[in-house]
Amino acid sequence: MQRYDSVIVGSGISGLTLALLLASNNRRVLLIEKAPSIGGSLARFNKKGVLFDTGFHFTGGFAHNSILHDMLSVLGIRERIQPVFLRSEAANTFVFEREGAAFSLSCGLSEARRKIGKYFPREQAAIGRYFDMLERVREKTLSFNLRKITLSPEAIDEDYISLQKVLDDLSGDTLLKGLLSVYCMCYGTRPREVSFANHARVASGLYDSVARIRDGGTAFIEAFKEAFKRVPVDVRCNTFIRECSDIRHDRVGRFVLNDGEEVQAQECIFT
Repeated sequence: MQRYDSVIVGSGISGLTLALLLASNNRRVLLIEKAPSIGGSLARFNKKGVLFDTGFHFTGGFAHNSILHDMLSVLGIRERIQPVFLRSEAANTFVFEREGAAFSLSCGLSEARRKIGKYFPREQAAIGRYFDMLERVREKTLSFNLRKITLSPEAIDEDYISLQKVLDDLSGDTLLKGLLSVYCMCYGTRPREVSFANHARVASGLYDSVARIRDGGTAFIEAFKEAFKRVPVDVRCNTFIRECSDIRHDRVGRFVLNDGEEVQAQECIFT
């Protein structure tokens, strides 16, 4: 019977990252994936020779020393992931069809703040307050800085107020509120359903920079595959846990896989 320190279920970006982190710290890892190949929503599909991304299309946080840049550096795969920055204003244009309006933003928080202020000169105070709050959330979010990750996070007021409430308190201009909340489309939640803090954590990275990745999600998958050659990770596709056996004191003694093989592990993590 094979014995592991950790069994990780699911090989999307979370499972791949966790497997590499644990194995890099000398833990023997079994990574299992029910699909025929690893990657989850990172994987592309091919339609008549055209490659399509599924769950991964573009990202923020890739500017030098930003959170994604630092995370990939810690994982040791930064050099294999090549961002293609969308720096032109044409690539960062938002169209409000009903109002017949279009707004092009420049990269960088200060530039975005300036450009939105130019579009809405009578709303300078509201715009300034919005970006001040956004920067405060970023400064208070310790996980944005891997050098501070061991410190205890503190709750902030913006975690307990919705983005919609903040926008309504700032301005009555519907178009401005639409532009300030436009990055909601990147995480799929309405302004009334997300805290301002969580919105700020996503939007701040996208204000800084927007990038596609050369070769899309495939680049991440191939980078992890290469990294797994150097650390103790067993990767098995078309595999899932069929049964948890010998459960004593809330601990599983044996994991029975779909092919009948049994494995033991100190922990099992579902991603």
